[in-house]
This record gives sequence, C-alpha cells and structure tokens, in this order.
Amino acid sequence: MYSDKVWLTVRKFHSKRIKQTFTSSITYHNTTATSDKEKADLFADYFENDVYSYTDDTLPFHDQVTSQATNIKNKHITSINTPKWKQITIEVVKYHIKQLRNSSAGSDKIHNRCLKNSSELLIQHLTKLFNQILKQGYIPTKWKTANIILIMKPKKDKQHPSSYRPISLLSCLGKLLEKIIKQRLMLELERRNILPEQQAGFRPGKIAI
Repeated sequence: MYSDKVWLTVRKFHSKRIKQTFTSSITYHNTTATSDKEKADLFADYFENDVYSYTDDTLPFHDQVTSQATNIKNKHITSINTPKWKQITIEVVKYHIKQLRNSSAGSDKIHNRCLKNSSELLIQHLTKLFNQILKQGYIPTKWKTANIILIMKPKKDKQHPSSYRPISLLSCLGKLLEKIIKQRLMLELERRNILPEQQAGFRPGKIAI
C-alpha cells in the first residue's frame, strides 16, 4: 500500500505540483552567490538578518500569558496536588502513529510510512525510548537538526532570497513525540485556563478571526 512504486504512479498522473527551476545566481545586499555553498550562506544571512531578526517582545498577549503563569506560581502548588507526568503507553503511541500524515522525512531518513508499517516490537521500543527521554529531559540532537528546502513563491524574482519560502524537515520520530507532548500540554493549559480568550488560533473549539 505504501510502496514507492505506488506513490510514483500517483505523482505521475495526479500531481499538480509545478516543477521548480533553479537560478544560476542569487543576489542579496550587493553580494552575488553562484555556488551551492555561497547560496546557502547567503540565504542563511538573509533569514537571520531580515526575517528572523530579534525584536523586543512587548505584545499584550505575552503580558497576559506571563500574568496567568505568575498567578499559578503564586498559588504554591505542592507535589501532593500537582499531577505527575504519566508514562506514555503503547496505546497512545499507536494512536498518534495512525494520525500521522505522509510528510517528508528529516535528516535521519525515517519516514512516517515506516512508522505506520512498524511492528509491535518497534512500537514497544519507541514507547520505552519516549519515556526515557521524558525522564532524562534530553532530546537527541539528530531530532533537532532540520533539512531546509526552499520553495519559490509564485511570480517572484528567482534571484532574490525573499522570493523563497523555507520549509524545515525535522525527524518524524521527534515530531511524533512532540504530538504526544502537545496533546498533554493542551489539556493542561485548558484545565488551568492559562491561555487568554484572545488566543483562538490552533485551539480546538476556537475560531480565529
């Protein structure tokens, strides 16, 4: 069902993706890059300086979240009434694996299709691994390493870095653990009413305006 030949056939007859052509040079701040390494360095400079530059966090939303978190800390919650982090179960891992989409693999080359077709023994090993990661508080470096690909925006100048949209491909194993943790965090955030009502995006039952 998930063989490479099947997916190649599907892409051949049904893919609507427009083939992306590459330009021989990229120009940014009067600097022209021609080699692959020069282009990569130029894109890195562009995203660091123009896209992800640091700005002071003075948004009202940030203040609201900080206020809510401070109120919770001031309640002096003891270990007696603070729920302990429950062990991740095999059933939880299986559930989240079934929800995975066939997204591209990260630097470890482990695809979601591999996880969906994994054996019972592998799921048991993954469950033990996830619980050990939570216990030690350590995320494997490989799971935090992303392969970045650039998708050109429609009708834009190929020679300017702002014409491209970066997509980070992270480890599917790491993202699986993130989904499990996210579900638990969202339940806890809703239970403690930490997020303000104005935060509607990415919340179940909320409508983003």
